[in-house]
Amino acid sequence: MVYIAVRSDVDDSGVMWARISRVERRNAWNSEASRAFVDLVQRISKDRGVIGLVITGDGEYFSAGVDLREILEATDMKRVEEIFSLARRAFEGIAMLEKPVVVALNGPAYGIAVELLHIVDYVVASRRATLAITGARLGLIPPLTPLTGWRNIGVRRATYLAISGRSISADEAHAIGLVDEVVDQELLEKRSREVVREIASSDPEAVASIKKAIAVEKLRYIEEGFKLIAESAMREETKRRIKEFLSKR
Repeated sequence: MVYIAVRSDVDDSGVMWARISRVERRNAWNSEASRAFVDLVQRISKDRGVIGLVITGDGEYFSAGVDLREILEATDMKRVEEIFSLARRAFEGIAMLEKPVVVALNGPAYGIAVELLHIVDYVVASRRATLAITGARLGLIPPLTPLTGWRNIGVRRATYLAISGRSISADEAHAIGLVDEVVDQELLEKRSREVVREIASSDPEAVASIKKAIAVEKLRYIEEGFKLIAESAMREETKRRIKEFLSKR
């Protein structure tokens, strides 16, 4: 199946590149993107010719976060739950993939796109990237940062970033452990590929076992987290804030 929201291809070194590709919407993450990653992970896990996965964005943005228009168009709780259940399945698949998963942060990342960083193996950020956990400004509860993501960056930093929505630079994100290294834009893909190949040179069974053990902890409260964001999305105040935000764009 072909998904327009995510473009994927395997390079000569066996690295699968998944590019969030909704440039006209700043690569906002929608249900189609979720389905694409669920399908992609299933295919990669069975393909011995693929040594690992790099997730990046098309154009100037990594991702502007969850597709707010899709949320507004959802008329009832059942539809909202479907949207976030799909996203949860995509995140679970990415976290549980037995091969290395690297994010090449090519530009701004907001909301759920920052949440994704908590469950991958390594994050290489371009110097032009900025990051912000913006959900609370709109009334949305981040699904991972308050429950498990704080382990990566510390309780107080996680709390502040999650409740303030403050944007930070790639260097600031590196200093607190939200990204693993920062490189010039022209070196981003090269370095991301190197990290995948470095991990893939380890014994595959050992890599799979280690990743599985850690993923269990990463995903411990993921169902609760995505339930919280779904419930917060249906609040009238949240809808009002989202409409106001979109009217200014």
